[in-house]
Amino acid sequence: MIGAAIIACALLVAPLPERWLIRAASVLLMVAAVAHIIAPLDATLSGEFFGFAFSFSHYTPTARFVGCGLAAFGGIALLFVLPRQPARWLACGALIHSGASLALLTVSDLLTFFVFWELITVGAVILIYQDQVGFSVLRRYFAYQMAGAVALLVGIAVNYGATGGIALTDITAGHGYFLLAVSIKTAIIPLHLWLTRTYPSVSRETVVVLSAYATKAGVIGVGLLLPGAGLELLGAAVALIAVLYALKQRGLREFLSFHIISQVGYMTAGVGSGVPLAVSGGYYHLVSHILYKGLLFMVAGVLIDCFGQSDMYRIDGEGKRKPLLMGAAIIGSASIAGLPPFNGFISKSLLKHALAGSAASWLLIGASIGTALSFTKFLYLCFFQRTGAARREQTEPQPPTRSVARTPASQRSAMLLLALGCVLLGTLPQVPLQRFFGVRHAFYYPAGIWAGVWPVLAAVLLFVAMFARINAMLQRILPESPGLLRLTRRMLLATAAQLRVAHNGHLLRYISWAIGGLVFVWATLLLW
Repeated sequence: MIGAAIIACALLVAPLPERWLIRAASVLLMVAAVAHIIAPLDATLSGEFFGFAFSFSHYTPTARFVGCGLAAFGGIALLFVLPRQPARWLACGALIHSGASLALLTVSDLLTFFVFWELITVGAVILIYQDQVGFSVLRRYFAYQMAGAVALLVGIAVNYGATGGIALTDITAGHGYFLLAVSIKTAIIPLHLWLTRTYPSVSRETVVVLSAYATKAGVIGVGLLLPGAGLELLGAAVALIAVLYALKQRGLREFLSFHIISQVGYMTAGVGSGVPLAVSGGYYHLVSHILYKGLLFMVAGVLIDCFGQSDMYRIDGEGKRKPLLMGAAIIGSASIAGLPPFNGFISKSLLKHALAGSAASWLLIGASIGTALSFTKFLYLCFFQRTGAARREQTEPQPPTRSVARTPASQRSAMLLLALGCVLLGTLPQVPLQRFFGVRHAFYYPAGIWAGVWPVLAAVLLFVAMFARINAMLQRILPESPGLLRLTRRMLLATAAQLRVAHNGHLLRYISWAIGGLVFVWATLLLW
């Protein structure tokens, strides 16, 4: 209900003057965040479409918590956007994008799910289009999302053929198609190019808005379409692989984009596991990630704006000239690394405790060390490196040090609010956990604190002792990050090359293949 109202408001606020449009959209999302907490939200909207009954407004406690986080972030993100003009299409796209994500939390049937799933894409396409990026960026994003839509629609059709209904509680078929749809939405490698090629290409304001919703809709899809599917190993593997790719990156937004994929792997491992505590941890991590990843994208945008560099190795520690920005970067980095007392520590503790002893838990521990190592590198290169050290190592002439631009007050306020959210969800976790998840869990005891601290200490030691070697090894042995289409093309070319070698015109080889094939068929039939 709230999500649908936000989408409708996108049309209502469009005629407002430019200077009031972003403010109105921000206020709307802030009101929506409060409504998720205090409003009764018991009414159910329903209808019929070509004989299919649909309804939404299914507000579970989990939906209230996640919806509050999504809406609050949207309002704060639009504060960061406030200095930008013109912003009419950005405001409308942001309201559709965020409103559809909110509505997705409350659906109770597959038809309504599909409608809002696609409205998320509509909002994202508007956001990307209004940035006037290259057509190839928009085409790639749209093509991947349409592939996911087709997979979802086929899954709905298969399930309807098996059950005769479209209720989310009555899914017994089409799981493979649903898995493909959510894999595209969560940007699982190698289905990730829509994210890692789009987010570095759009403006710094647009990427802040985009960073929160599409992949989280994929996680919500896991919870609604594939509950208890045993996806913890898949999610944990994605978390580890993506963090290795993130370690290779030089560009700030490429670096953060791969970390989105990694952190969504944590969420998939929790929400898709079927273990109640892990599911709660997955959703808590979803909201935590929205806050600290939005904060880190804001920090990256201000760094690029102030120092004219997207390459971390060329920023040369200049970030220390902006102490408030450095503080925001430290809070965001500590949060994503799972260091107490920040929100990432809480959600990662829940996940690791719930999945303890499984292969997935070990993969998540490896991903945690990799994440901490990544952000040790980020903080060092952007803030703590001795100014001038990088320039002395480079042979090409460097531009003179530029004066630092002043960050607008609305952007400073947005970063402050997100940093405050990271601290509050880390220091007062029992309030949301008990109210929305019914979970009572201790975090701040010696062994629990040490479980959050030691991966960060290990990462710092690795960075000091051998990061250059680790980086060189990753550059050497880890392949470039190809998409699915490029991988398919490589496999087809390799197969064709092997066929050319095999089909060399030798009669004896063809006779051997024929005899071998007959023997195989005979043996198979005999043993069957």
